[in-house]
Order: sequence, then C-alpha cells, then structure tokens
Amino acid sequence: MSDIESNDKIYLEDIHPHIEMMKRVCKQKGIKMFVSCEPAKGVLRNSMVNLDDDNFDKFNLLKAVVTTNTLDDFLLSLIEDAKHYGHNSRILTAMGIPKKHEVKTATLKLKSD
Repeated sequence: MSDIESNDKIYLEDIHPHIEMMKRVCKQKGIKMFVSCEPAKGVLRNSMVNLDDDNFDKFNLLKAVVTTNTLDDFLLSLIEDAKHYGHNSRILTAMGIPKKHEVKTATLKLKSD
C-alpha cells in the first residue's frame, strides 16, 4: 500500500468519523466550522458547516493556502479568483481588479444582451 493510500485510509477510518461528529454538533449549535486535511500531497479532504457567503470567502482563502506551494503561487491564485468572482479588497482594487458588485453587474449585463 502506498503512503497516499495509507494516509487516506487513516483519514477515512480514524479522522473522518470524528469530523462528522463535530459537524453534527456544530450544525445543531449554529457554530461555523471549516476543517481541511491533506492526507497526501495534492489530496484535500474539506468539511464545512454553517458558512455564509463571507465565511465561504474565508474557506476559499484557506483552500488556496493549503493547495499552493509558494507565496507567489498563493498570490496568483488569489488574484485569479478575485478576477473571476470579484472581491472587497482595497489592495486588489488599487491593482485594477473589479470588486464583487462590479463583476455581478457585468455578468448581469451580459445575460440581458
């Protein structure tokens, strides 16, 4: 069995059941939760509960941190995501990347044409 298979088996058998229990409690109590495990390089197991749009942005940020290998890769991932989905960042605005409402407006204009 390879290390990837071994670690994924450990995750599924030993870790995942505990995460599922935590998710149930968090859901019942209204607690926001995000957990990310990387049992092998490039293999992510993410779980989240009770995340609204603002917290989903945090989830995407955490996911980018976990999935990139260098600061440059992380920043490029962040910029590409902001270009595609928009953002609320003053720094990215200064770089010329449209804000969230500007991206939505542009999308709506395209749909109505």
